[in-house]
Amino acid sequence: MTAETLGRLFERSTKTWPTRTALRIAEGSDFAVTSYAELGQEITWLGAALIDLGVEHGDRVGIFSGNRPEWLVADLACLHIGAVTVPLYQTSTPHQVHHILADSGAKVIFVAGQSEAERVGAVVNELADPPVVISFDPGVQLDAAAGQGRVCTDFATLLARHPDRAEEVRARADRVTGTDLATLIYTSGTTGEPKGVMLTHQAFLHEIESCVDAFPLDCEDQGLAFLPLSHSFERAWSFLLLSLGAQITLLPDPKRIAEAMPQTRANVMVSVPRLYEQVYAVVHQKVAGSKVRSGILKWALEVGRQAQLAGDKRSRVLTEQLRIADKLVFSSIREAIGGPKKLLSSGGAPLRQEVAEFFWAAGILINEGYGLTEAAPLITFNRLHGWQFGTVGQVLPGGELKIVPPPESTFEPGHGEIWFSGPNIMVGYWNKPEATSQVIVTDPDGKRWLRTGDVGWIDEHGYLRITDRMKDLIVTEGGKNIAPGPLEAELMADPLIEYAVVIGDNRPCLTALIRPYVPELERIAGELGVHGPVEELVRNHKVRHVVHQRIAEATADLPGYEQIRGFTLIPEEFNLDNGILTPTLKVRRREAIRRYGADIKEMYDTIANRVK
Repeated sequence: MTAETLGRLFERSTKTWPTRTALRIAEGSDFAVTSYAELGQEITWLGAALIDLGVEHGDRVGIFSGNRPEWLVADLACLHIGAVTVPLYQTSTPHQVHHILADSGAKVIFVAGQSEAERVGAVVNELADPPVVISFDPGVQLDAAAGQGRVCTDFATLLARHPDRAEEVRARADRVTGTDLATLIYTSGTTGEPKGVMLTHQAFLHEIESCVDAFPLDCEDQGLAFLPLSHSFERAWSFLLLSLGAQITLLPDPKRIAEAMPQTRANVMVSVPRLYEQVYAVVHQKVAGSKVRSGILKWALEVGRQAQLAGDKRSRVLTEQLRIADKLVFSSIREAIGGPKKLLSSGGAPLRQEVAEFFWAAGILINEGYGLTEAAPLITFNRLHGWQFGTVGQVLPGGELKIVPPPESTFEPGHGEIWFSGPNIMVGYWNKPEATSQVIVTDPDGKRWLRTGDVGWIDEHGYLRITDRMKDLIVTEGGKNIAPGPLEAELMADPLIEYAVVIGDNRPCLTALIRPYVPELERIAGELGVHGPVEELVRNHKVRHVVHQRIAEATADLPGYEQIRGFTLIPEEFNLDNGILTPTLKVRRREAIRRYGADIKEMYDTIANRVK
């Protein structure tokens, strides 16, 4: 499996499995496919085209697009000739585009189509050295003034101009080493301007080798890429599958994931917790209000749990019960996620334990892991034959963890900030030595440690448990230190609550912004005889009373200072477009607090008036 660079690794795949399908994308009722041989040829053609455009070893090349085959072709071509890929999220604003292009000094940028080209065109005149723009879609035009003489070339035309330059591309590929930069991935920027994370070829290669050793993956597997390839999680996973000759179906619109899973029948997939949580919520929503259906679900899950614990030693009675439970319940759950799965992984945010146990009882193990872009991104993961609920697994082979309590910490013994050392941590932040020194610490032995900014502890078996982010910890006016993450998870365990943001830093008590799960909200409102748009439902006193009861039940066993004393129901959807969610569907806490500042003030004013 050893290879010195990502380019050589993927070149080996194109020669080993030339006739197998590497990439596919839905095209009407069928799929457009790219074989490994075709992928290898396109990489060579595009590599030659980039060389003709003046792209030198170490030059940066942007990719501003949603998931599609051209994304990976462009990425792999850059890696092959020693260029440094700079992904941009498809939702990036002109301001974000300007920052990334100016900071990275990108010489070329690939854009998906007209929308992305216009956002580049809006800022290109402000750049000292504007990049060449290459569009994946044909017929895309840059405004003449914005283009500054740069030609906006389409992808297919560019490939066609360079039919045979294999020797020249090979010479460039031979210059690339494992310690060369492979990519600059700009952090999502929840605080301040995004920083370019510098990751080498060998960082990704180490992860690929670790996963190949840990999981029984091979060329027969089929993956579904619905998270943005611009995110390190999906991109590293795609690298892994391509190194094995597996097939990847690319999904341009992540909102179509529910219909895409049954259509594509992928058997291996990575996801963020929200996908699994939504399946969990829908299943429980379907049985809500019916004692019979609720009873069947509860019985089936208990049978599944007992069957999992018994393993190969199941009794004849339990085996027959499992067959019935599978017919009544579990087969529907499998179908909702596109059939049987060899491997499901979850990362990017904590997976609620009751969700993991739900799928496990249905015969579907979700392997939860943990990582950061700064670690390319893998730090820990649960294995198929070594896992623990409520943990994010054991450390990556060749890596090391330690827990470092901050000065004057009020944490429990053994709890503190998670530090990681391993061959896959970043070189640093591009052009930001001071920011790098704040997160990379070199000990007296010369070992480099990445300060993750996450809080957690390691159990006696080496499994890591994460409690929250250091920067998210709430300190109330009374001096109580509260980790909002576990509290928010308790609230979101209720099918009625899609997202919860707990507020309370420097305030007398805790409150919460609640985004309800609309289908469940409408169902409950209907039972109450209340009808109307979401904007009216969230203001209805009967609906609010139900939410109040649900919050009280979820937090009943918590100490007084962790009780939620007020809440606001948010009618607006949390999504990437309005900036409240990150690409991995986590809430940008600071953005939510800023956006709903007036609601937060009203909550605390109401509480203050009650106290008077």
